[in-house]
This record gives sequence, structure tokens and C-alpha cells, in this order.
Amino acid sequence: MVNPQSRRITRSDVARAAGTSVAVVSYVINNGPRPVAPATKQRVLDAIKKTGYRPNEIARSLARGTTQTYGLIVPNISNPFISSMAHALQREAFANGQVLLLGDAGDDRQRERELINNLLHRQVDGLLYTSVDRHPYIELIQATGTPFVMLDRVDDAQQIQSQNRHSASYCH
Repeated sequence: MVNPQSRRITRSDVARAAGTSVAVVSYVINNGPRPVAPATKQRVLDAIKKTGYRPNEIARSLARGTTQTYGLIVPNISNPFISSMAHALQREAFANGQVLLLGDAGDDRQRERELINNLLHRQVDGLLYTSVDRHPYIELIQATGTPFVMLDRVDDAQQIQSQNRHSASYCH
């Protein structure tokens, strides 16, 4: 259980412990935009270690305009193909300094919708999605402008339209 008396360590705490300004702490953490003397940089790094400071990823995401987080929604993680795919995607995300959040719908369409909404509310940078059935919530995702990739599905609409036009050309 978290101690209610404890509070998050801030950059101000690190600056106080290192005997520097908050701006210098920020320069060290973010590698710039101004150079920091090696001795000062080491004091800041030591203060970070001593205080247990961890950067606030939510604040960093706001400043960057990206969360470096993606969502993966699967129908059922116990499916060997799905679990293997999830493992490979997780490994790749980690290798690129990104986070992949997994949502397992448990073969339930309503839960799938809730997972999509949950990940969209978390401002993921994109969704990887394989649906419980052939009626995925594409419109829901598209309405947010969030990039997404449908996995294990084929969009035949354009091909069908082309074939229909071709067939219609033979009818006089």
C-alpha cells in the first residue's frame, strides 16, 4: 500500500539536492538544449539517484505531443497465433523505446468496444486491432483520427467495386 504521507519527487527536489536550478536539472534529463558542465551534470545525476526521481511521462508526453504508447486489441490472447503476434509486437515496441498496452477482449464484442474506448482515452499514438468478429469498430476509431492497423482482416471493398465495374462493362 502506498504511504499517504509520501509525495512524488519533483525536479525542484533534485535541483535542491544538487545545488542547481530546476532548468539545469531539465537540461540534464533532456540532454539539452544548453550544455551542462560535466561536474554539474554528475551532481544532478547523483541527486536523481539519491532522491529516486522519475520523470513524469504524462508531462513529457504533453510537451512532446506523443505518448510513445500504442494499443493492441486482440479477441483472445490464449489463441497461439494471437499470443505469438502480441509477443513479437511487444518486443519490437520495447526495442524502439515505446510501450504497447494489451487489451484482451475475451471473445466479447462489448468488452472489445470498452477496450477501444479505454485506449483512445489514454491518447495512444496508434492502435493495432484484430476484432472478435467481422464487425469491428472501425468507425469509432476513425472518428478520433487515431492511426490504426487492422490485423488479420482484408478490406475487399475497393477490389469488389473494381470487379463490379468490370462486370458491368460487359452488360449492354
